[in-house]
Amino acid sequence: MTAVLNRGWVRVACGWLIVLMTALALLAFSAWDVVDDAYISFRYSFNLAHGNGLVFNPGEWIEGFTNLLWTVLMAGPIAVGIPVDSVAVYVGIACGAFAVVDTFRTARALGVNQWIALAASALLAAYPGYWLVMGNGLESGLFTFLLMRTIFTLVAGSSPWTPGLWAGLLFATRPESLFVMPLAVAYRLLAGGFSPREWLRRITTTDMTLLVGPWLAIVLAISLWRLHTYGALLPNSIVAKSVPAYTLAFLLPNVREGFRYIERFVGTAAPLALGVLLAPLFAARLRAVWFFLAIIAAQCFILLVNGGDWVPNYRLLVHYTPVMSVLLAIGLSGLIRRAAALGLTPRSLALGGAAVLVAGSGGFFLEHNTWRSTPDLESTPHITFDCYGAIANAIKPALVPGDKVAPEALGEFSYILSDTYSHDMLGLTDSYLARYGTFYIPMFGKEDLTYTYTHIHPDVFISHTQDAKGSLAQFARAVGPEFDSEYSTFRFPSLEGCDRISMSVSRESADRIVPALQPLNPRLISVAAQLATYN
Repeated sequence: MTAVLNRGWVRVACGWLIVLMTALALLAFSAWDVVDDAYISFRYSFNLAHGNGLVFNPGEWIEGFTNLLWTVLMAGPIAVGIPVDSVAVYVGIACGAFAVVDTFRTARALGVNQWIALAASALLAAYPGYWLVMGNGLESGLFTFLLMRTIFTLVAGSSPWTPGLWAGLLFATRPESLFVMPLAVAYRLLAGGFSPREWLRRITTTDMTLLVGPWLAIVLAISLWRLHTYGALLPNSIVAKSVPAYTLAFLLPNVREGFRYIERFVGTAAPLALGVLLAPLFAARLRAVWFFLAIIAAQCFILLVNGGDWVPNYRLLVHYTPVMSVLLAIGLSGLIRRAAALGLTPRSLALGGAAVLVAGSGGFFLEHNTWRSTPDLESTPHITFDCYGAIANAIKPALVPGDKVAPEALGEFSYILSDTYSHDMLGLTDSYLARYGTFYIPMFGKEDLTYTYTHIHPDVFISHTQDAKGSLAQFARAVGPEFDSEYSTFRFPSLEGCDRISMSVSRESADRIVPALQPLNPRLISVAAQLATYN
């Protein structure tokens, strides 16, 4: 018996080795991006590490991030002088790897054959978008890890307080995960069937108290801290990106964009998303199936209301691909049981199904996801943000205390200029714009460039949208006909890929800042002439 068990574990270990090698190959040949929004969090982390508190601009207590736990953790590498973006990438990927392991363990805890569970986990590991999101510098890896920890400890029957603790940390990472615990409570209640009397008995048990207690303690502690520190229960960044009013005029465009977001995600991850269909078809009696579907449905509802997300690789759904992977394993397991009833051997069906699943899905992922032809293991920010970085580094020595900058892409530019006041034109770090911005841009925030000019009056304004509705045109209209005398505006044709970037410098600061731009070969332009062509 021992020899048989040892051979079984050797096979599983070999399977995991294949999964690991698949993941490493994907990481080696995938195009990593540290997204610009990650640097917004890093600037908060920078100020925390340097004793200014969790603020974007010292003295302004505005919560412009939605990843509290991640932002606090990233203050550590900054405090000891380690590049925070590199740490964020590798920690995110490590968390993603642990989430793959918990995907396998969750499927096994629900009685799925080990080979089907391994195949579904391998399929997750073979999805390039998963690793690109885990390594994008944001909290994605940590969130996915905590989500799967919560789910695994719940379905595996761990001590009741354990999933409650993980769910609390999940809320600390992203506040919209608040819905996970009510669904977990419903999952526990349904263990007794559809009996209100039994539910009432269960909800008053010690086990239920231990489940909800740690989660509730963390949620209340963070909420009270938010209220005390920032004067609001919701992060300002959530308010900025929320619709100004819940009317059809605002919601319908968002719902359409949200559907497109979900549809495009399914186009890149169809083999994983298949589990959403298979599990209720072939394992409808398993309450875990409905628990997992409810988790995914709740996230899809949030996406429909908010209109999706601009961050590449569908991160707000990729967080839930491990859940889809477990659903796929459950669905395939149920399908195999149906086939076994016809007289086929369950073991051969499991092995054959696992092989077909992995082989067939590999080709799909290769066809529908982004790859590089040669390995590139370094994070490579988008070319637009490279331009912002080049400009920020050029003007940094010329800036003095009291200067104000207003970049359209807030993150990397503001992180490089951590000692300079930075204004977010889309309201993520500005409480007035978040609540009263006159122009709502789904997925990005709210804008009022008249307010930006009148109340902030930036010394440096940078835009990368160059049409009649773009930020440069709108800012020029907010300033009025005297814009070209108030600001000197430059383009950078010699910077590769930066032809859409424009930088406007106020006349009060031009004598200091413009000479610092000379290494970038700036070209002076007339914004008034451009506006005339637009009109």
